[in-house]
Amino acid sequence: MNMKLFQNLKSKRIFYRILLLQLVMVCVMFLMAFWFMGFYIAKSYEQRTQETAQQLLRTAGEYVDLAVVDLGRAMQQQLWNTDITGAILLPDEVSYARKVEIVKALSTLEQDQPIVSHAYLITYSNQTLYTSSGNILPLKESPQRSFFSQFHADVQSRIVGDENFSTQVLTVDGNVALLQNFPTPEKNGALLAELRSDVLFGFLQQSLGDNDSYMEVLDPSGALIYSIGSHPGPDRQPERFVSSTGWSFHLWPDESQAMLTPLELIQLIGLWLLIFGAVSVLTAISITRSIYRPIQALRSAVDEDSTDLDGNELEVVQQVYENALRQNTSLSHEVAEMAPIVRDRLYKNLILGKELPESYLLDRLAYLHSPFSPDGTFTILTGTLDASFDGNRDELMGGLYHRMSHPPHSQIQPAYSRECLLMDDYSLVVILSFHTGGLGAQIKSAQLEQEKIIREYAKQNNAGESLTIGHGKPCRGITNLHYSYEESLENLNYQRYHGTQEQDPPDEDFSCRQSIQLAMGGDVDGARRCFEVLFQELTHLSQPLKTSCAAVIDDLVEALLSLHVPQEKLELFESYYRKAELSDETELVAVAREVGLQGLSLLGLYSQKNRNRYVSQAQKYIQEHCSDSHLSLETVSTSIGITPTYLSRLFYELCDMNFVNYVNECRVEKAKLLLTQSKIPTQEVGFRCGFNSLQNFNRVFKRHVGTTPGAYRKQ
Repeated sequence: MNMKLFQNLKSKRIFYRILLLQLVMVCVMFLMAFWFMGFYIAKSYEQRTQETAQQLLRTAGEYVDLAVVDLGRAMQQQLWNTDITGAILLPDEVSYARKVEIVKALSTLEQDQPIVSHAYLITYSNQTLYTSSGNILPLKESPQRSFFSQFHADVQSRIVGDENFSTQVLTVDGNVALLQNFPTPEKNGALLAELRSDVLFGFLQQSLGDNDSYMEVLDPSGALIYSIGSHPGPDRQPERFVSSTGWSFHLWPDESQAMLTPLELIQLIGLWLLIFGAVSVLTAISITRSIYRPIQALRSAVDEDSTDLDGNELEVVQQVYENALRQNTSLSHEVAEMAPIVRDRLYKNLILGKELPESYLLDRLAYLHSPFSPDGTFTILTGTLDASFDGNRDELMGGLYHRMSHPPHSQIQPAYSRECLLMDDYSLVVILSFHTGGLGAQIKSAQLEQEKIIREYAKQNNAGESLTIGHGKPCRGITNLHYSYEESLENLNYQRYHGTQEQDPPDEDFSCRQSIQLAMGGDVDGARRCFEVLFQELTHLSQPLKTSCAAVIDDLVEALLSLHVPQEKLELFESYYRKAELSDETELVAVAREVGLQGLSLLGLYSQKNRNRYVSQAQKYIQEHCSDSHLSLETVSTSIGITPTYLSRLFYELCDMNFVNYVNECRVEKAKLLLTQSKIPTQEVGFRCGFNSLQNFNRVFKRHVGTTPGAYRKQ
């Protein structure tokens, strides 16, 4: 019967199989929810039981501490009894009448304090013990001597109280006593009270109730002081609490209170589970219908004549889907392989000035996954080799194109996108697109960065002097790329022309670099004066004022970029870039001068930050490795990424000491610490602090501290 039912189910529509799968999932989820809720509630119940036990133990410990302190205060009041005070201070002059009064005072203490079983007066000077029954015994012969460490080594002592009052709790072999010394600097005498455990801990019976819990109280040595109930055995672990007296309170809660029975659990979450089960079944039916409806529709669309057959709709639909998926995958691979080639053709048409319909251009950019936004800001760099290059021109430019087309991840800047083209004459064209509108300083920094990558590749392939790079001006919109491309070609031809001239104008460039070097060295005022002199001489130079100003601003931007100055700080150059297209050269020079002076101040600020950061990193490294006798200037400079000479100069300028003195200072500080806080031999201290000889250790230590290591340790 079951086999026939299974075969009928298999031959029916896919709807029933989906429904069966959903119901199985509902059952699994139902069981998982039941298990999870049961586990969660049981854990929560167990945790609350533990918290209740801890609260009970804490309350019991605090109650006992309070009872002990109150008894100590009562004993202190008895110590001020005239007869007891006289017996303590003048033990050899105790009269018969005074002895009678002492017995009365001790009896009164026993009667007033139910937790006291016996009270005793002890006079330390003659080692005598007075009892409440009138006996006077030598302390060493009395049974109470076990509460004193000179007679019993296992006695446990603990001071209980606060800064205003304290008393001493004594425990030995499960017996408990309270000792209250007479308040004099010398040990003259004390009251000793043996405690009744059944009275002291009697409140625990009422706190535990009639359940099967078990509680015990142990002294610091582990001896049993008091217990309630029957011990459950070694398999269960108790809840523990240690009071100020040093006693450990252990509680084994009743197992029946620490867990839920299955019946209690079902009663607790039964209604929720019923609601969950009903909602889950209805949800399964609804999901099955929603899953099956598109399958049925798709099956009918694939083969309308087969709807009355008993075949499996899912198999037919799956076959059609797989065929479509294979065709789509093949087409996607073909498009992905052709996309770079098609993008190159599209970009070449744009830079050559071919007009394309706007709708066509937008569709092609999206279809080819171009990183460019049609209305973004663009600029172009063009690089080519001159006739002086005698190597394989095609191989070099092809390698450069490959290098620029597949940059490492770390070089991809989020502020702009880059695409490269290799033209028919093997010139390289780099298109830069800026996402944030393209500020002048941002465009200039991007151009300098890309030019640096190109020149480094050319230098690695022995073509550094033969490669010329032209810069195009920024343009708005991808349809205006050809304007930037034409200007890059003009700039490239201009550089080629001036590159053939024999005259070399190093003076102007040297003056600007001198200002930059002064600012980076910390002399901002000197840099500004040098910059002012440079601008006074601009009118006497042979080259145009616009070209001179552009060279000065470019050098400043490049220097700031080398210090990783944030992009927003470079916005101060925007006023210059906005004026750069104006025909009024006088106004342009004034703006360039003002912006340049601000740039020098910014350069000095961030240069000083870098200098301070280098010194801070070096000091931290020295402090961590000063124990290494091989620590050197070269090791420290390599760890922070600068040259040894530069690091040595930074120590002189910023720390007012040289590198060796700072290392010795760190080693001496560590040696002082070891000399004062350890027992390591003096000669071993020098070795552990990085000194290469005992003589060097003594000499350096005396120069810094003013005394020898041995004398310092004695002081």
